[in-house]
Amino acid sequence: MSGGLQVRVELPQPFGPGAIKLAFVDGRQILIVNVEGTLRAIENSCPHAGASLFGGKLIGGKLRCPSHGLLIDLATGCAGGEGGPQAQVYSIELVEGGVLLTL
Repeated sequence: MSGGLQVRVELPQPFGPGAIKLAFVDGRQILIVNVEGTLRAIENSCPHAGASLFGGKLIGGKLRCPSHGLLIDLATGCAGGEGGPQAQVYSIELVEGGVLLTL
């Protein structure tokens, strides 16, 4: 995903493990999630049926869709295991007070 548009997103401080922020970036809804100290960014749309993932339960490195219970891997976007539908994941870089997302 290198070479894409980079957009800065401010994060609430502190933004510790388990924190989830819904960001509106360039016409997209993106979840920024702190998974045990590692930040992940994923589109806010379940690849199964398009439901919002915001409000889903974080289970290790996966997010459970609040509408259907599907587990989405936050590192890969893969839902329901290998070969399942995928959500878009974004490259993310920590900067002071926030992150840079690469779209």
